[in-house]
Amino acid sequence: MAEYTVNEQGVARAEELIRARQFVLRSEWGRVQPSAEDENAFLRQHPWAEYGAWHLGLTEGATEDTKAR
Repeated sequence: MAEYTVNEQGVARAEELIRARQFVLRSEWGRVQPSAEDENAFLRQHPWAEYGAWHLGLTEGATEDTKAR
């Protein structure tokens, strides 16, 4: 079974967004989550660290700078 740790960078980013009131209270995650192509397009224009800030958890043992991380 995979093990996870808290992504402190992701938590900090989430807190920033909450303070700025940049959130949606109700949505259907299956309809609004980014697709793999959306993620790839983002990564073509942004560093991995910025992509990583989207996530609140990190997969232990996964290689840095990968989506699996």
